[in-house]
Amino acid sequence: MSQESGSKVDSKLFVLSAASLFLEILLIRWVSTEIRVFAYFRNLALIACFLGLGFGFATTFSYKSLKGTILTALLFVLMIKTPFVPENRHLAARITGYLSFDDFFLWGPATDYSVLSRAVLGLGMMLLLFGMIAYMFVPIGRCLGTLFRLSPRRIRAYSINVAGSLAGIWLFSLLSWLSVPPQYWLPAGFVLLLPGTAPRRSETALLFFAAAVSFFSVRAVKADIPPMPVGDGMIAFPAGERRTVWSPYQKLTIRKFELRRREGGDPVEFRIVRVNNSFYQYVYDLSPRYIRDHRDFYPKESERLSYDYYNIPYRFHPSPERILVVGAGTGNDVAAALRNTDAHIDAVEIDPMILEFGRRYHPEKPYASGRVTTVLDDARSYLKKNDTKYDMILYGLLDSHTLSSNFSNIGLDNYVYTVESFREAKAHLKPGGIIVLAFAVRRPWIGERISKVLEEAFGAPPMAFNCYNPFYRGTGGEVFLAGSRATVESALDADPLLRRYVESGRLRYGGSIRPTRDDWPYLWLRSPTIPTLHILVLVALSIASITGARFVFGRRKGIDGQFFFLGAAFLLLEVHTISKLMLLFGSTWIVNSIVISGVLLMILAANIYVTYVEVRGLTPYYAGLFLTLLATWALPMGSLFVTGYLARGVLAGAIFTVPLFFAGVIFATSLERCDDVALAFGSNLLGAILGGMSEVLSFVLGIRALLLVALFLYAAAYFFLLRGGAGAGAKAAVARARAR
Repeated sequence: MSQESGSKVDSKLFVLSAASLFLEILLIRWVSTEIRVFAYFRNLALIACFLGLGFGFATTFSYKSLKGTILTALLFVLMIKTPFVPENRHLAARITGYLSFDDFFLWGPATDYSVLSRAVLGLGMMLLLFGMIAYMFVPIGRCLGTLFRLSPRRIRAYSINVAGSLAGIWLFSLLSWLSVPPQYWLPAGFVLLLPGTAPRRSETALLFFAAAVSFFSVRAVKADIPPMPVGDGMIAFPAGERRTVWSPYQKLTIRKFELRRREGGDPVEFRIVRVNNSFYQYVYDLSPRYIRDHRDFYPKESERLSYDYYNIPYRFHPSPERILVVGAGTGNDVAAALRNTDAHIDAVEIDPMILEFGRRYHPEKPYASGRVTTVLDDARSYLKKNDTKYDMILYGLLDSHTLSSNFSNIGLDNYVYTVESFREAKAHLKPGGIIVLAFAVRRPWIGERISKVLEEAFGAPPMAFNCYNPFYRGTGGEVFLAGSRATVESALDADPLLRRYVESGRLRYGGSIRPTRDDWPYLWLRSPTIPTLHILVLVALSIASITGARFVFGRRKGIDGQFFFLGAAFLLLEVHTISKLMLLFGSTWIVNSIVISGVLLMILAANIYVTYVEVRGLTPYYAGLFLTLLATWALPMGSLFVTGYLARGVLAGAIFTVPLFFAGVIFATSLERCDDVALAFGSNLLGAILGGMSEVLSFVLGIRALLLVALFLYAAAYFFLLRGGAGAGAKAAVARARAR
């Protein structure tokens, strides 16, 4: 490799950088889908990738074989998706249930173990998977470190690395947009490694073998689902093949079932949609004709069906003219609105494949109606972009527990259930309008929080009650009513049966739980504290990272302090930028890709600046960085909600990317002046682990305070710069430039 020309080194560096980031993102998304607990600690997989790359950069002097990466990846795939084992029944998929604690709610299978035993088992399995991910990236880091050493111009090499990372992001974004499933991601990632690493023949053959095994393992057909007793002498039988698709956000599975009585009779057909292997929604026919034809399966008192949580909203507002359904899903809420009113319905859904499921499989075909307008958008984004007024706003099933970004712990639905969000919705109500929110309250404090949020947004506590579900023959969830109290009371006065039903299931929430706000949107966290799960994981990862760093860097002169803290601060700053821009523009996948691309483009701009402008000292740039961070922290988010997407984009881009530019100039200049580029990158990547761990501080301090934490980390980097002395590095850089 040392004899290769500069152009070959550059091309290999570009391809390997693209492959590295492509593999990082696919692992983050795939693992967090198949093992739910990783979705609540999304930075865990990212930290593992950085740890492996950092150790690889720091050990470029050792043997650079890809066999470790290939074999570990193959074993990892087989552990996550064991062929022909029923979904959610193999041990790895049950980690979520082992690590479920009361202070941080997780969707996941229940376990019968004691808290201590399941915590030890779950944490041990998580650390095993974490270590395997990290080990996969060590050889890749070594190859990247070698290519950086061979490149005579460091800033150029770094720019090529960033450009390759940009290509990797958009390649994965393209696959996500096309809904390409993961059995194609993994082989593509393996093949991308070939031109960047130039493996030996045996390693190349092993790569293709691993790609083939991964493809067939991930797409393997699982064992059939057994019949499920439902109650009242009824059994649900799987009927027909299931369909699984990967949308830009999540894994979706839809399966047809038949509900039969033990004594026989015509079955009731319905479908179940699962999101990331967890139940999401029933898809069933509640049209009057279908109810009449299957009366045995439904309550004989026809009025009970009008209290179903899809139909009951229209008992409170019988003649709305315009309705907004947020989180429309497969169309149950829209179908109910069509059955009960003559209104026009705007149906907002963020996931295109869920909308496609509704169009194709919903028996009432609600999305085919001329009275329905479907909108593919984030709920907050839609409310910001239009000024339409509604008689009713219905919130469907938004509690998907899916994260909105590969680099942030913000959930896809977190910014929907905040005080500011419901104030925006309130502004879209006509006089006398109401908001109806259905929610599966799995913990009393979650219901208390939703009630508190609505109370702060509307100035009065909402009406809350349990609601009927004909499939369960009992409660199907909780319903919260907010908005015009006069409209609600008028409906109750006019319908004594409705008042009696509401009072029989009435829920009265109190307490002093903290409401969710845009700066603290953690709906599933009981109080402002670092959850038990995160504490356990952070302690374990800290021990593993420190032990590994002592082993790796014990053979060298030690970690570079400035690059270590630059990496920590930059990742934290990046996370904050992503979180804030998602709030401004919505949590859609394209926004996330654009934000990450913007960060990388700002790094390239900083590199160009350093290439053509002589940077005599870094103190002015650190000063600019500190001042812009403080200015961004002090700026209220509400001041950025200007009219017009373009104006908002320009304003937000100018505010949030200026600190990134100063940080990029500092990093690029420091990289040019350092003596050991591999050590610098290794230290920087290990520092990013600290930055990833530091994101949990937002659980206590809020998202905005992450800027102050990043400022503190940059101050630590500046301290190490001063202690190491910038003059010698600058002179060495000038000498290298003259030599070229």
